Amino acid sequence: MTTLPISAEGQAVALAASSLALGGPRSSVKPLSATEWHALSRQIHHADLRPRNLLHMGPEEMRERIDIGPDLADRLSMLLSRGGQLAVEVERLSSVGIWVLTRADDSYPAALRRRLGAQAPPVLFGAGRTDALSAPGLAVVGSRNVDDAGLEYAGALGRLCAEQSLSIVSGGARGVDSAAMGGALERGGVAVGVTVDSLEKLVRKRDYRMSIAEEQLTLVTPFDPATRWYAGNAMRRNRLIYALAQAAVVVASSIERSGTRAGAIEDLESGWVPLHVRDDGTPGNLDLIRSGASPLPPLVSEVEIGELLAARPSVKVEIRPAPPELKAAPEVPEILAAPDSEEIFHLVWPIIARHLDEPRTERDIARHLGLEPTQARAWLHRAVEEGQAEVSDRPKRYVCRPVDAGQLRLIES
Repeated sequence: MTTLPISAEGQAVALAASSLALGGPRSSVKPLSATEWHALSRQIHHADLRPRNLLHMGPEEMRERIDIGPDLADRLSMLLSRGGQLAVEVERLSSVGIWVLTRADDSYPAALRRRLGAQAPPVLFGAGRTDALSAPGLAVVGSRNVDDAGLEYAGALGRLCAEQSLSIVSGGARGVDSAAMGGALERGGVAVGVTVDSLEKLVRKRDYRMSIAEEQLTLVTPFDPATRWYAGNAMRRNRLIYALAQAAVVVASSIERSGTRAGAIEDLESGWVPLHVRDDGTPGNLDLIRSGASPLPPLVSEVEIGELLAARPSVKVEIRPAPPELKAAPEVPEILAAPDSEEIFHLVWPIIARHLDEPRTERDIARHLGLEPTQARAWLHRAVEEGQAEVSDRPKRYVCRPVDAGQLRLIES
């Protein structure tokens, strides 16, 4: 099993932003959230310091050197004071094969930083190869209660990825997740399970322990290794499954509110990775396709994994009616639903471009054309990638830049 020593930088992050050695959920002091740590780390950087420097500071010095308020300084001081308890806890976890990885460590997955930004978990706990977290992989997710056809589809995807030296990233839950991961392991492939179950209990299970020892399976979680399953955590971990992969496949989704559906919609809205959905005619899957996901052949034999990974990130298609002053303008098309985001972009871009004769923000474009802010952002970013406008920073504004023959170029700063 892979175990890692924890660096001084990692100690500071783990003390500040994890519940290790805090004495349980009823502790009087709460660790920093991902967004709180992200903001603090920027202040530490601006002060030309490193996280490890905090270990030797008292509250007063923290207030002076990194410009934080007294409440945060006192809270940090209490969190950082339990270094001895943390060392004992890390050693105990290491003895059962569990490592601690923080955003200060070089082996922390760059994809999480890049795609999740301030929401990337400051601390990860896991067992197995850490490099599997950065390897090319396909996320395969779906409902726990799925029919035999769905289970076979998920397992076949896992086997196909193993044959092409790609890992499977999933949640490890029963149903689609387990079938996909099992298919990969069956063919000698690699699987990454982003779990919300107690990691300490999972590493003691014989099947998991053997797969981890054979370096086929990596289990990872952003939650304390002793934490029990909790529905809210299951919803929050979904973003990690998508962000650790290069593309995602939904095998089965409910039309009602569910973890699978919520995770897929969040990916569509955030544009992390391309989202593909098995086109099996079920209401839940069809609804995700109408929302912007790419339809996937109902037979795995017709699936080209390379094309899934090479596709552009999907975006949610949800356009509100145009404001009254624009409804009469013949240039604004009325788009109700269209799963082909490629076609939609080329249809609406000329309209957006007419309003970029001078620098405008994403909010300006969304308000002017009656778009959802996330949709306006996705199309403007798409224009950046295709070289059809340019964007300035501080404040962030987009503007068309004419080149020859009416073509436009966008350079992202």
